[in-house]
Amino acid sequence: MFEHIYFSTWSGKHDYNAEDVLADKDYSAFADTYPELTSPDSNYLIQGTYHFLLPRPYSRATQGTCRDTPGTPQDAQRTPRDAQRTPQDAQRTPQDAQRTPWDTQGTSVMKCIPDAFIHMQSFSYGKLGERYYTERKNYPSYLLLLTYQGEGLLRYEEKEYSLKKGDVFFIDCKKYHYYRTVGAEWEHSDLHLQGTFVEQFYEEYQVGRHPVFHFSNIQTYQEVLERALRIQTGSQIHWAAMASHEFESLLFLLVEQDLETPGEVRPPEAIILLRTYLEHNFRQDLSLDKMADFCGMSKYHLCREFKRYIGFSPREYMIKLRVSQAQLLLQSSAIASYKVGILCGFENEANFIRQFKKYSGTTPAKYRENFAVTKSGKGDL
Repeated sequence: MFEHIYFSTWSGKHDYNAEDVLADKDYSAFADTYPELTSPDSNYLIQGTYHFLLPRPYSRATQGTCRDTPGTPQDAQRTPRDAQRTPQDAQRTPQDAQRTPWDTQGTSVMKCIPDAFIHMQSFSYGKLGERYYTERKNYPSYLLLLTYQGEGLLRYEEKEYSLKKGDVFFIDCKKYHYYRTVGAEWEHSDLHLQGTFVEQFYEEYQVGRHPVFHFSNIQTYQEVLERALRIQTGSQIHWAAMASHEFESLLFLLVEQDLETPGEVRPPEAIILLRTYLEHNFRQDLSLDKMADFCGMSKYHLCREFKRYIGFSPREYMIKLRVSQAQLLLQSSAIASYKVGILCGFENEANFIRQFKKYSGTTPAKYRENFAVTKSGKGDL
């Protein structure tokens, strides 16, 4: 798998988090070139073996235009034949020889990719250990993640999805998302894409739909993916357009797979009404019996049906709504933590701290402290 594709590799038994990555001199140069990717809204812990490809620079000689990138005096003297030169061309000018891989004079190479192309922001493949996770929001890309072996978990748009062999998820990384290993090891690949086309594709085909697709045979997907990566790392003159075509093919494989998969069943009207009611009344003391009466069904049948269509039990969904509201208040107000819990519907401070930590991974006080540090800029990746 991934023959003739040459990755940078990180491998270790120790945990590797965001601060460690920034301390890495190789990554630091990358971070300086791509400040939009070093978001304070990203957090992760790497454990295992990780192979990755960074985005390839898109030269002005190949494309001819590069938005927001000023030309040099030497550029004005170039002839049309210069545009046909390959990276191996022995007849390069002295000026060309002095160019760095990131020669855009401080402008991200992402701005040099034509809007019509699909651009690979990054690609990685790994066998990640039990402590691995990634948590992000406001990240400028769309992600295709394929599971090869093991099991993972995705949390996206207030729902959780189990990820097993052959599962591919497609998400907008500007929205909050979290995924992690379930069990001892999770083998998967991550492909981050950018460009007007992929944005429009997501808006047209994916908004409001199930983010996970299952391939009983991943061979076709893998062949297209590897073809795109070989082009991405090859020496073809028109590599960007060719790679974009393959990335587009990957996206349409999802559409074809979706056509072969039975569509999602709309939740019963009672479940929709209860979900809406909870979203507006989650602060109230609503027992399962009251919710069952509201829906006109037994509480056992309600729990089964609500979890089937919503992904959580009614009680879990109500608590998640309370925690989400508490996070907003902790971020935007100076209200004491215990009062925040009461305002959001928790019966006492101990219960608030316990439930908040369960769904947020930290205590309310620590959450507020971390947010304040991030907001001040001291916690930037």
